Amino acid sequence: MERQLQHEEVTTGKRHFPLVVICEDMLDPLNVGSVFRLADAMGVERLYLAGASVAPPNRKLSRTARSTEKRIPYTTSPDKILILDELAAQGYQLVGLEITNNSYSLFDCTLPTDKPMAIWLGSENTGVSAEVLRRLDFCIHIPMQGINSSMNVVQALGMALFEWNRQRTQGQIDQKLIT
Repeated sequence: MERQLQHEEVTTGKRHFPLVVICEDMLDPLNVGSVFRLADAMGVERLYLAGASVAPPNRKLSRTARSTEKRIPYTTSPDKILILDELAAQGYQLVGLEITNNSYSLFDCTLPTDKPMAIWLGSENTGVSAEVLRRLDFCIHIPMQGINSSMNVVQALGMALFEWNRQRTQGQIDQKLIT
């Protein structure tokens, strides 16, 4: 009989990959806390809280993050361009999660899994700033099927991180098909 596992029964890899997430001017502590949780779940090695982004310590952020803000390394900086320059110098592929006139559908692109990748998230209200967009290597977007042209930034990040992990492990998954 199928049963849900208790928290202590779940074994995780506790791995981190050459993948970082940057939150630009993300003002909602619930969103930032959720980004910490996603980062922990998907093996992100570091978060960057750029510009005016909310950062720990923050009660609402901590409650949503469920202590992951204590486990995921993070850097805060008001200077977005400095973060971009540092990541580019370290060899990161700079990828925006934003709908633009040249962005690629997450359904139709191959994400870089063979080199470090930085996923840049914009503000909840205004998205990725123009000054940052000009300096990214490329942008990806979630194809929308409904009337709205966007979704919650954390939901979009979850989809992008899931797809990056799916592509990274595709060979392993092919071997474990459920019959």
